[in-house]
Amino acid sequence: MPGVKYGKSRPKVYLTDQDGKDVFLEADNIILATGSTANKVLGEALKGKFLEFAEIGDCVEPRRIREAIEEGIWAAVMI
Repeated sequence: MPGVKYGKSRPKVYLTDQDGKDVFLEADNIILATGSTANKVLGEALKGKFLEFAEIGDCVEPRRIREAIEEGIWAAVMI
């Protein structure tokens, strides 16, 4: 991950806050939680180029793996 440096015993994380000021954090654990958005660029580019085409998983909307697997199964059944 860019901007992350690891020390000998604890991770050392250097971030930039909203004011542009560098912030140094030291932690035992680091959890990265970012927002997710669907990426529909590839799906839009492929539409109309194949007889059978189905968008499944996170390209529809970010969700859990179970929904993506179920959509994949249903897409395969419909072929």
